[in-house]
Amino acid sequence: MTYNYDDEAFENDRYELLASMKEQGVHRIVNSGASMESNRFAKKLATDFDFIWASFGLHPTYANVWNEACLKELEDLCKWERCV
Repeated sequence: MTYNYDDEAFENDRYELLASMKEQGVHRIVNSGASMESNRFAKKLATDFDFIWASFGLHPTYANVWNEACLKELEDLCKWERCV
């Protein structure tokens, strides 16, 4: 099973868990956004932690919110230097 780090499963200890990753031997994480909100959070985590990179997109379950503003925001996010 995989989770994105914005998942509620990490709500209680997200930052502590991520802060411990390097000492556990994890040196790179790609955290993917699936909604516009989780895209923004993926960027925040990649900003807060130098070993986290972000990918951005919109999962089909969120297609009902798709509009030109989403497209523009995704285009801007994808230009960010820590986007993979």
